[in-house]
Amino acid sequence: MGILGWHQYPDGSSPPLLNVPGTESWATETSRGEWSGMGDVGWPGALWTHSQLYDAVVNKDASSWSYYMFGGDGNGGLMAISGSTIDSTAKRFWWVAHYSKFVRPGWVRIGTSTNLIAGGARISAFKDPASGRFAVVVGNEGTSKPGPTITVTCDGFAPRKISAYLTPGEDQNAHLQGPTDVPIVNGKFTYTVPNVSIVTLVGETQAAGTNHVLAAQLLTCVTAVRVPSGLRVVMDQPVRGRAELLDSQGRIIAQWKLAAREVQTLHAVHPVGAGVHLLRVQPDGRACACTIVLN
Repeated sequence: MGILGWHQYPDGSSPPLLNVPGTESWATETSRGEWSGMGDVGWPGALWTHSQLYDAVVNKDASSWSYYMFGGDGNGGLMAISGSTIDSTAKRFWWVAHYSKFVRPGWVRIGTSTNLIAGGARISAFKDPASGRFAVVVGNEGTSKPGPTITVTCDGFAPRKISAYLTPGEDQNAHLQGPTDVPIVNGKFTYTVPNVSIVTLVGETQAAGTNHVLAAQLLTCVTAVRVPSGLRVVMDQPVRGRAELLDSQGRIIAQWKLAAREVQTLHAVHPVGAGVHLLRVQPDGRACACTIVLN
């Protein structure tokens, strides 16, 4: 078998650990089971949904997780819909967004020294092997105030920048607040997670062979990594425009058109070898450009 597909249900039934070597595990259906009215759109429903997502990805090594309905007509969809009314404040929708927005295709889950801490906080971490970008998701499912203080130490790589995005559970209209810069002291950073809330700590590392030169007014983060066919460029937002590769003397040696994607492979006629190169990213309709130095 290439893929093991399985479901989660509100009665607590779920399959055992499915980490079969060489076989992917997909949680292909999760349902809240609220089959009347708008369903539970507050933080209790968000805690249940998060516990299912977390159990699938962390405990059962699932590489895919799907809620039963994105929008359900009174049936507890991820985004609650009743007739022509859409309730975009449903907390379960935003708690799932803390994973789907920041943990991108191709990322892998990385180990943490603990997954569940006293007070009910669930921790998971993910990293892009190519760019070194990572995300730590902490869901505080406890009810004690003000919530646990999480001290994170990265083992094996040094964080360059940490930004926090918070969805407070007790404010129904507050979602993905941020980014808020988190100070890094001696490779460690701390963050206090409020009661029944979720935070995603998005980080950057110094990826091998790259040196970042950032233009905040253009993009928050652009990373380029050499691959056999040319360059793999990772951006924090889709960009359409053009890119140019220049040598150390400022001569253009390759050009590309950019599609509106976050991850793009720029194929070069000749491999991009050692030495200093400049990759200039110029979005359509923008007067400024972002330059990345490749050492």
